[in-house]
Amino acid sequence: MKAITKTLLDTIDTMLNMSNTFNERYDKLQHTIEPDLFEDFLYFANRGKFIGETLDRTDFLGIMKRFRFVHVSPEMGKTTIDNFQVDLSAIQRHLNVIKRELEEGLIYKVSELIRAEIFSDFLEGAKYLLDEGWKDAAAVIIGGVLENELRQLSTVNNLPIKDNKGKGLSIDPMNINLCKAGVYKLYVQKMVTPYAGIRNDAAHGDWDKYSEKDVRDMYDFVVDFKNQIQ
Repeated sequence: MKAITKTLLDTIDTMLNMSNTFNERYDKLQHTIEPDLFEDFLYFANRGKFIGETLDRTDFLGIMKRFRFVHVSPEMGKTTIDNFQVDLSAIQRHLNVIKRELEEGLIYKVSELIRAEIFSDFLEGAKYLLDEGWKDAAAVIIGGVLENELRQLSTVNNLPIKDNKGKGLSIDPMNINLCKAGVYKLYVQKMVTPYAGIRNDAAHGDWDKYSEKDVRDMYDFVVDFKNQIQ
């Protein structure tokens, strides 16, 4: 089992165990929530947000946002016990379903999560190289991550990733195809183009054609790439 999947399952188990104590600790005769219970509510809400965002489960995110808004945001104030029980039961049901889907490999996003974990590891390594002054090695790694992201996007959208001779396409042609297909807008294509140039320059030893700042800008863009294409 991949580390990220195990982290999700462990988080769900923790939330379910916590939630099983909430009803008995939530005293409907009091007008405020005890500090330790409020802290657990906040942790519970944050972990739920993590699960929803990681798996892109908008339905679950909506329920967790309601829980936080109604039961955590009032700064230890309370709504009625009935509302709390209804909201908590809904969260528990969703957690059990998500847990089952993860265990049975039914969430297609898991494959993307594994790729995201690798994506993060490479970028972390590139950032370390940048901070140590190795801009050229960092540029090659960051460019490779960007190329892989475009390849994955092309595959998902049934766009070519190889030329007529079976050779893998580089960043530039995939970038053009993705923009033409409407996967992302022209301004994103224009932002990708110079970073493709940096990647090529770094790979071919033309290190004087770009600066450390250029590579840092490239790093920031690739880190935020998913937000750019939404």
